[in-house]
Amino acid sequence: MKKKKEEVIIRSSAAEYLTYVASVGDQQDSIEMRYEDENIWLTQKMMATLYDVGTNTINYHIKKYLKTASCRRIQLFKKFE
Repeated sequence: MKKKKEEVIIRSSAAEYLTYVASVGDQQDSIEMRYEDENIWLTQKMMATLYDVGTNTINYHIKKYLKTASCRRIQLFKKFE
């Protein structure tokens, strides 16, 4: 029997947080994502965990995307305090 993936939503006055839980074999990983203004925000480290790659790979793809003209239409970075 396969384990069901769980999604937990925690509400906050500042933002909503989503937790993605993935189970592979005996290992279970979870990633907490920030949901604000209809966008999901992740750090590079969180993206690397989600895609099972190194942060240098995520950094490479972000830099590659920033060189394209289409990226100027959307917000890619936000400072949370």
